[in-house]
Amino acid sequence: MDWTREGDLTRLHKVFNDPLKSRHERRLAHDTFNKILRQLKDKKLTELRRRLIRANIADDDAAVERITEEIHEYSRRAGYR
Repeated sequence: MDWTREGDLTRLHKVFNDPLKSRHERRLAHDTFNKILRQLKDKKLTELRRRLIRANIADDDAAVERITEEIHEYSRRAGYR
């Protein structure tokens, strides 16, 4: 699993299992949770995110910008946005 999304998934899981939240809030959280899971199963997107993390750690601003654009373009084509 892409560890950068683990916190998001945990938070969303709490929301869609909270009976005190409205049905609308729980449904949105559940849909978002499933959307993130779908993205995590996408090997190309996961690899792009790993490259972005490594470039950010290396403080390579040009690579960060380029990879960010790749992620946005790929996400748009794959229907994640």
